[in-house]
Amino acid sequence: RGGALHPAHARDARGDPAALLQAVGKAAGQRRILVWSADPGLQADLAQTSVSGIIPTTTAPYVGLSIVNDGGNKLDYYLDRSLTWQAAGCGPTRASTVSITLTNNAPAAGLSSTVTARSDARSYPVKPGDNRLEVSYLATQGAVMSGLTVEGKPGTASIGVEHGHPVYTVDLELPRGTSRTIVLHLSEPTSTGAPIVLRQPLVRPLHVTLDDAVCS
Repeated sequence: RGGALHPAHARDARGDPAALLQAVGKAAGQRRILVWSADPGLQADLAQTSVSGIIPTTTAPYVGLSIVNDGGNKLDYYLDRSLTWQAAGCGPTRASTVSITLTNNAPAAGLSSTVTARSDARSYPVKPGDNRLEVSYLATQGAVMSGLTVEGKPGTASIGVEHGHPVYTVDLELPRGTSRTIVLHLSEPTSTGAPIVLRQPLVRPLHVTLDDAVCS
């Protein structure tokens, strides 16, 4: 009831259909609107479009960063993300290095507890503005991780798979006002074509640098 319009207000409401369609199209292009259907036939059709949000089944080089807010708060607004993917070698397999830097730019004061509250279970103290992230990297099909560091120290990751892509996930505590860098060392099949980049739509854009080996 609280969100309902008074009938008189509803009659006075106006909208520009063309502008609305343009906004919806932009949001869909940025992966901010994704669609799924419980109808198998309709879902099969949706799966062929970008609005399905499905990770592609492809052997092309794949560079995918996905972040989940494990703190259960609203600090994503202050998160900066940068990723560098560097591949070397032209044999059947090649070494690749992925560097992911995440920065928590939350201000020291002025945020309400609604924004900063933590709902995760943990064994260590935190301060307002500190956040916790589930950082997943989706690699090229057939890639194998040989090592991982967090801030230059050996780290660990859980390993899964999504449509043939290995998924390496790191549990990362990110205190307010700090940056953390995760580096993955991979061996991945050499494949043709430009790398496909997964761009998760957050408030601040993802900054990506691709350095692919030039092979004849």
